[in-house]
Amino acid sequence: MLGVSVLVAVVLVAATSLRLYAEGPDWGLQLAQAPDGGVVALAVRGHGVAWEQHVRPGDRVLSVDALDAHNLIGQQVGRVSQIVVSDANGAPRTAQPPELTDALKLWFAGVAVLFALLGAVVYRWAPDARLGQIFLVFGSTTALALGSIAGATRGYAPATFVAATSATAASAAFTTVFVWFPRPLRGAHWLTTGLAAMTTCLAIPLVFIYSSGVGTPPLLETSLNVWMGGNLVVGTLLLAWRAVRPANRFLVAPLALGVAVGIFPLALLNALPQALGRPPVMWAESASVSVAAIPLAFAYAILRHRVFALDAYLRRFILRVCAALAIGTIFVPTWFLLHLIGIGDSLALMAGGVIVALAAPTIIDATQRVLEAWFYPSLGRARAGLLTDGMARPSSIASAFAVRSREYVPTRWAALLVCANVTAVDGPCWTVLGCDGDVPTGYARPDWPVALSSLADDVPGTTVLHIECSPSMWAAVCVGPRLDGTPPGGVDLETIRMLGRIVLPSVEAALLREQTQAEDRFRRGLFVLSHELAAVGPVSDVLRVTAQHAAALLRADAATVLRRETEDRQAYVPLDNMPELPSHDDVDTVVRLDLAAREEQNAGSRSGHVSYANSPDRHCVLICWLGEPVALEALLVLVRASPFVDEDARRAVEIADHAAGALRRAYTSRERKVTFLRHEGLAT
Repeated sequence: MLGVSVLVAVVLVAATSLRLYAEGPDWGLQLAQAPDGGVVALAVRGHGVAWEQHVRPGDRVLSVDALDAHNLIGQQVGRVSQIVVSDANGAPRTAQPPELTDALKLWFAGVAVLFALLGAVVYRWAPDARLGQIFLVFGSTTALALGSIAGATRGYAPATFVAATSATAASAAFTTVFVWFPRPLRGAHWLTTGLAAMTTCLAIPLVFIYSSGVGTPPLLETSLNVWMGGNLVVGTLLLAWRAVRPANRFLVAPLALGVAVGIFPLALLNALPQALGRPPVMWAESASVSVAAIPLAFAYAILRHRVFALDAYLRRFILRVCAALAIGTIFVPTWFLLHLIGIGDSLALMAGGVIVALAAPTIIDATQRVLEAWFYPSLGRARAGLLTDGMARPSSIASAFAVRSREYVPTRWAALLVCANVTAVDGPCWTVLGCDGDVPTGYARPDWPVALSSLADDVPGTTVLHIECSPSMWAAVCVGPRLDGTPPGGVDLETIRMLGRIVLPSVEAALLREQTQAEDRFRRGLFVLSHELAAVGPVSDVLRVTAQHAAALLRADAATVLRRETEDRQAYVPLDNMPELPSHDDVDTVVRLDLAAREEQNAGSRSGHVSYANSPDRHCVLICWLGEPVALEALLVLVRASPFVDEDARRAVEIADHAAGALRRAYTSRERKVTFLRHEGLAT
């Protein structure tokens, strides 16, 4: 209710400001006759048009709207368009109030309503109540400052007072928003208290100044400009600092761009020059135009990056608005056509209403499909029935499920996890297939197996729903609290569980299809490898071909073959013309795995022995030992960003089996050639 009240207040202030502008300027100037017979300014109200045009008591006034100033002696200057005064040197100077075009006035009013609407929406549905209150203060004060610009330029005291106090509070609220968003800084409570106290100290004198009709003292004027410009610059820098952090980059970067575009003219071209005692490079009326970039940036971030976790409500709101517009667009032409063919107005209205009512379900469904195809493609695929499409990927099905579950139950986030190892469901064997919303960092890397218990413990407010899909696969749905911060209720959880039971057969079928396709590709690649190994002769060529095909078959980013070339077998040297490992950490991993395998080795060959190490912070490394005996063996090393699993190790063993036969043949061929050359040498 408070957000709606603020929105109504902003609309009323903007409408009143536009009406005051239309009534003409309020000069706040009373004329009197000087002892020498001339006309001077007897009283000048602070912040009226005359005051803002640097007319002060005692200045000579020559004419008012081309009339001799003597005609207005002892009177207030009315709604005139200009006056002519003489400066200190006696030269005439024309004073005129600033003019705003109709488009600019409507622009200010529209942006003010947009700020108020955005503040009310965030206040109503933001999960963090404190952040919602701060954003409501920021949106409402900025909206009041923009909405009162038209009346303030005409010199009306109420509009000028609202503009000054609102701008002072809005600049401090701007900094406060980014003290708390996206996560509170250390000492955020104290910073907020300090900003509020300083704003109050600067705003209280304005009440007495505007009520008494005097001008703002220079010291206070400078302090207000420094306060506003400093807050805008500090808030922008704080947002930029948050934007460069990896954890917030994609979330905050659009806001940083929009805020920079909106704040730069107002802070650096208007407030700071006045704070330094210089005339502004751009007047506030012009500099404020770019402020519209701020609510637009927030709206984009809410739509695209789910800022404030409002996307579920916003998705529903946009759908209803677009459906209403579509129905109205159909009704008007229908009524017009019925009217053209001679049907009376009343009957045409009734017939058009009946036709549109019958077509409304189809119109709403079509609007929903178009809207979701543009903005929410995963949800559009889910609604179109593509969850069971034979070509859908498991990740797209899971993401569509998460989106739809958040549409039915507006939670902050939702994720679908699966586990193929039903004998160790408590271990790190769960994979995040798809997610939606403000997902915690623990769910951010879907390729990495995780332990479900640790995810539930590390993220407060997580609710885990176990769903048994089949004897060979388990599934779990993890959801966060609702948008208002409360945990999901029994009906909410049953809704999500029912939706999961519907979609899980499609997920399992898609996973089996992907596994079958991957196995088929591997078999085809293994067949090609065996043919190429049969065609090569030297040992080095066998190892090189094996490495190249292993990288392709196991989706490795890099592959190489290492040999222990020194006497103590501790130096790992790449085979000729084979690439180096990407980093020293990868070499350390190879050494660790090799030494651990040597401690476990038995007499004979270790060809086909596979070890791998996965690290979230650097490359994942898999080592497969090739060749026999141990003195001749080489290390096939594969490196990639995604983790290796047991299935990769099994396939690496098969690759090693094919390579072992080719290596034996190459070694035998080389020994025969050496023996033949030795006998040829003895014969000669």
